[in-house]
Amino acid sequence: MSNLSDYLGSPIKSIQRGTTTVAASNVDVTITAVVMGKSTVNIIGSGHNGAGQPFGRAQLTTTTNLQHIGGGTSYSIYWEVIEYV
Repeated sequence: MSNLSDYLGSPIKSIQRGTTTVAASNVDVTITAVVMGKSTVNIIGSGHNGAGQPFGRAQLTTTTNLQHIGGGTSYSIYWEVIEYV
């Protein structure tokens, strides 16, 4: 049995993944250029040293910048940016 992607190819052009430590202020991460209208940002997980678990937030602000939103306490965000064809 064949998959549709065998005939059409993958709908994904690129995947970029990383980990960023965020504290009280926003953190900008430079990524390889993507088309913003064809890309999504996913938070794979987040965690920190201390009580509670803040949920990481991130957004593409330019074609080469992923901005992580600070939350007051230090925590790590595990993220990915997927660009589709």
